Amino acid sequence: LMGEKVQVTFEPVGRTVDCEQGETLIDVARRAGVHINASCGGSGVCGKCRIHIEHGRVDGEKSEKISSSDFAKGVRLACQVILETDCSVTVEEGRLSKRTWKVGIRPEDVQVPAGVGMQRRIHVALPEPGLEDQRPDWERLSRRLDELGIRSVLPDPASLEDLGVRLRASGWRVDAVCEEDAFLWIAGADHALGFAVDLGTTTVDLALLDLETGAVLGRRAYLNRQVSFGADVVSRAQAFHADRSPVRAAALETIEEGARALLAEAGAAPSRVLKTVIVGNPIMIHILNGID
Repeated sequence: LMGEKVQVTFEPVGRTVDCEQGETLIDVARRAGVHINASCGGSGVCGKCRIHIEHGRVDGEKSEKISSSDFAKGVRLACQVILETDCSVTVEEGRLSKRTWKVGIRPEDVQVPAGVGMQRRIHVALPEPGLEDQRPDWERLSRRLDELGIRSVLPDPASLEDLGVRLRASGWRVDAVCEEDAFLWIAGADHALGFAVDLGTTTVDLALLDLETGAVLGRRAYLNRQVSFGADVVSRAQAFHADRSPVRAAALETIEEGARALLAEAGAAPSRVLKTVIVGNPIMIHILNGID
């Protein structure tokens, strides 16, 4: 009966989403950003996407992964549930792909000599604009950087707005953060930060670093939310081929959650982050970039 609207509420996350009769619960959960662990990608083989129907009517055959007593109590596999009416569903905390582990900072993880960072600051003094010099702010800065042997690339419009504010507030004297001979951005009073991300099939490992000293400020590992599309890369790739957006979004959400948590722990503003490096196997990187 596709077409008639129903609502599903997911607990304990407290999220309600509109959907249509005839949709499977696992598809609705993915769309709602509730990533239930489904190692087999939703084929009903692994039995890991167990949920409990609190109220509402659903269709779907009993899985051999669920005992008769549990089935009578409302336990189902999310990938096998077909929605018929408004429902309330409880997902066990352990089956949500939102687990996190705080990973201790080990000196051997990043071999950087004390006091040696990956980026450097260069003081840049610019001529102030006037009747005889009415160049745009970016042209003024990039020309001076070029004179200093620093390469620069035109940034996005939002960054250009920030640039104008910073140049005027500093009296046209700023510190440029550079990586070798490439300009990253204008430095603030605090050190520039960066993220190193290992985008794994199962876990996403993030580290927050001080780019000017090389110090590791924090590290966390998260269960990759893409596990709701399958535990192995083949299932992941098949799900991505069918619908790119939700699979890619799940990876981005995991990275964003970890990045925000690390910044909050360090008491650092997102504006201090000037660079992020992400590594992973070819399939994971293709999915991250939205490339089939």
